[in-house]
Amino acid sequence: NSSLTVFAFDAGQSIAGHSAPVDAVVQNIDGEVEITISGEKFTLKKGDMILMPKGEPHALQAKTKFKMILFKV
Repeated sequence: NSSLTVFAFDAGQSIAGHSAPVDAVVQNIDGEVEITISGEKFTLKKGDMILMPKGEPHALQAKTKFKMILFKV
């Protein structure tokens, strides 16, 4: 089952490390976020996208106020 969710974060907010049973794609639609996937850090700016593979640990930290779309596939 695919799903699409929009999230909004204030600067400094985070989601602790976890994994998911499905692949997920994050598209940053505003601001800046640092996403860690399997220990590797990625900085996403407005318009950037990244794949979070199923079963891989991931976390995020809002560097600025930001919004994202999460596609679970």
